[in-house]
Parts: sequence; C-alpha cells; structure tokens
Amino acid sequence: MAEIILTIVVEVVKCLVPPAYREISYLRESKYTTNLQNLKAEVDNLKSERVSTEHQVDEAERNGEEIEENVRSWLEGANKVIEEADKFTEVEAAANKRCFKGLCPNLKTRRRLSMEAVTLKEAIVKVRDARRFDRISYRTAAEDIRLIPNKDYEAFVSRAPILNDIMDALKNPNVNMLGIYGMGGIGKTKLAEEVARKVKSELFYQVVLVEVSRNQNIRKIQGDEVSHNKNIREIQGEIADKLGLKFHEESESGRANSLFKRIEAEKKILILWKPY
Repeated sequence: MAEIILTIVVEVVKCLVPPAYREISYLRESKYTTNLQNLKAEVDNLKSERVSTEHQVDEAERNGEEIEENVRSWLEGANKVIEEADKFTEVEAAANKRCFKGLCPNLKTRRRLSMEAVTLKEAIVKVRDARRFDRISYRTAAEDIRLIPNKDYEAFVSRAPILNDIMDALKNPNVNMLGIYGMGGIGKTKLAEEVARKVKSELFYQVVLVEVSRNQNIRKIQGDEVSHNKNIREIQGEIADKLGLKFHEESESGRANSLFKRIEAEKKILILWKPY
C-alpha cells in the first residue's frame, strides 16, 4: 500500500520539480532495492580486484622487490571503502529486520540508507577506476651482506691508522684509484670490507664489493668469491646485481657499455675488488 501511494506521489512530483522527484525516488522500494544491488555488485568487483592486487604484491615481495607507493595507497583506499560498505550492509540489515519484509518501512531511514548506498557505490567506482598501475613493484640493488656493520672488526685497533689513511684518500677528489697490498693472510680483504662499510654510510651512495681469488676450489653459493676461471660476464653480472641493473645485451661489450652508463649516473660510486 505504501509503495502504491509513493508511486502516485512520484509521478505527480516528477512533472513538477526534478530535484524533489530525485529525493522522493529514494523512498521507492524498487529504487531502494536497485541501489543496494548496485552497491553489492561494485563491492564484490572491488574485493576481487583487491585480492588480485594483493596476490601480485605478495609475489613481488617474495621476489625481493619493492612495492610502488601508489599501489600501497590504492590498497589502503580499497580497504577503507570496503570496510565502510561492509558496515553499511550490517546497518541496513539491522534496519530491515525491524520491519518484517519491508511491510512497514521507516521512510526516513529508507531515504537515508538509499542515498548512502548511492554515495558508497560512487566512491567504490572511483577507487576501481584508480586501479591503473604502470607496474606493481620495482627491483632494488641487492644488499651485500658484507656491508653490514661488523662490530667484531673494532677489535683490530692496530689497523685503525691504515683505515683512517684510506678514508682520507677516498675523500680526496683527485684520487680515482686506491690500492691495498701486502702479504697473503694479513687481512687485506677484511680491511677492504670495513672500508666498504664505512664509505657506504659516510661517503658513497653506492658501494660494490667484488672478490676474485686465486684459489681454484673457492666458489661460494652466494657468489661472493669465485675461482680464477671466473669470466668477464660473471664479473659484470655480479657488479650489475649490486647496482640493481638488469642487462638486456648479450655481448660483453654491450654489457660493459650498460655498466658504464649506470656507474656514470651516480655522483659517487666505489668499486672494491681483489685481483687475480
């Protein structure tokens, strides 16, 4: 009966004042139901897109990649509007229970809920439309575990003057190459690693540490040290990994050119290596 009366009123108002018709139309059961159904459809679509995006994010993080900030922002926005929609659904269901099968609707509540459903649907559509990512993630330069601060090295007080001399030399803008030499087993590699750690935090934005040993049998799983059979491509690859560079060239000269451009792009970069 209430729906019949509303229909008659709507038809009359429609001919008179469009804004008034729009307001009264929110009270119609058919319009109310349509608004709720449209909202549910958009929420379901957004939830599916959120799950898909989360799967892509999880995969990228497993591969050690960093997630783009706009992707994280989109997920936050999606979570927020989905939470609002879920709360709205609970409120609407509670209001509907108070009126058996909608036979005695509270017109004021129906109008408010119908308008909220439309507003929420528009907000969800806006979030869905914003899901246009050029990419989900990006690769970062591999962190060299040897550059992690080593407290144990502090015990070698006798090497402090040498370390300070090296640091002073590296601060000199006229120094392009520096050599550390001495008898085998005296700790040159450890000293070089400590230099790398200090300059990483104090002088250089990028530090690449590459070791090439004479020992035939040395070839650690991580690729930290390799035998003298290590070829140019492997060395290029190791340096590229530390710089977050991905080669597209097959030839050694092409890869060398890419490395040169990548190194040239940095203001300061230090490469430490132990020669054959």
